[in-house]
Amino acid sequence: MNEINSASTDAYHLLFCIKNIVNTQPMTWELHDALIDQLNILQKKIFPSDTTITNTNVFVKNFLQEVRQEIISLYGKIEHSLCKHELTLIKTETDFLKKNLQQNDLLQIALITKSLKDHIDRLCHSFTLTLKERRVIILANIEITHAIKIIQKESPSLLPSFVVEKEQCEEVEMLLEELSEYLEYFNKKEFKLLWNRLSFSQKNLIIAYLNVSKELTEDLGYFFQDEEIDDLSFTHH
Repeated sequence: MNEINSASTDAYHLLFCIKNIVNTQPMTWELHDALIDQLNILQKKIFPSDTTITNTNVFVKNFLQEVRQEIISLYGKIEHSLCKHELTLIKTETDFLKKNLQQNDLLQIALITKSLKDHIDRLCHSFTLTLKERRVIILANIEITHAIKIIQKESPSLLPSFVVEKEQCEEVEMLLEELSEYLEYFNKKEFKLLWNRLSFSQKNLIIAYLNVSKELTEDLGYFFQDEEIDDLSFTHH
């Protein structure tokens, strides 16, 4: 019993330190992995078996239940903080890439493009993003596409203009929610009726959102199977 009490006291102190780090420091991948490892070790130490809580007195039992809830909460906060930090980095690098595209600094363009792609790939692989979070990725991918063409020595003056406004994104996010309802109820007829009413640019932007989540793209394959839909193209017809 004394070992449990001692371990619980140590756990409470460590949880306080972890919570302070989460609330005050940028959540990088390295920090995320280190904190998750600490929580995993802590959980195994405090709760070596399912009977740890049930075999203690009521006071220790209540304390251990609080510790467990705090650990669960911290797992979520760490994941959320990492996702938020990565999205902020992607926004910042996208703005930086835009600036360098205007200055036509090929070395900087290449370096930022690689960094952006690395951040996006890892983020999309690790998290299921909301529609608003995917908007950040889409806007970054537009600049990346532009940058790659410049790096490949295509003339920027010949590139098609594709500017996505906030209002367009909000409109498409509403359309995606409606399309998702048809997907949920397997309503292919209504799905196609809505899809056929969309403009070319709306369809392309919707596909951009879906491409951020490969799972969503696969789920919608049944509805798209009779449609001629290419990958996202930053052009207007």
